[in-house]
Amino acid sequence: MRYLTTARVAGSMLLFAGHVLAADNQMTIAVFTKNRTNPAYEAFRIASDQIARSTGAKVIHFVPNQPDNVDEQKAMVEQVLKDRPDAVIFIPVDDVAMIDSVKKLNDAIKGYIHDDGTRKGILDASGRPDDSSIKDAVNLNNLDDWQTFYSAELR
Repeated sequence: MRYLTTARVAGSMLLFAGHVLAADNQMTIAVFTKNRTNPAYEAFRIASDQIARSTGAKVIHFVPNQPDNVDEQKAMVEQVLKDRPDAVIFIPVDDVAMIDSVKKLNDAIKGYIHDDGTRKGILDASGRPDDSSIKDAVNLNNLDDWQTFYSAELR
């Protein structure tokens, strides 16, 4: 099963993944970058492709034809909301201008509730009781993200 996760890091990246099973059982990840002119974004796309190949996932890149074009990226977000990939990695072309689009991506997952096994696994890994106080996928996945970060970086 796939998890629906939302996280924003310094306003530059959004991870949004669906707790849905793709029809072909292959995870699809939408990767948004700002342009094709900055070598750092090219490296990010290459790394995304390499990780996808190694995990059996499918990556679809969304890059404005005109570098850093807000309107193009907004239209791409609308397309992704219709297509419903399993995950979205989002680097906005403009942090302020893309706030509404990021909100739409976040709103697409609000209210989603993980199944009991997923909830129990996240809570167990985080050392929290399964007392039904945290049920929604957004908060469970935030808890999971912070636990993963803590384990990898702070322990």
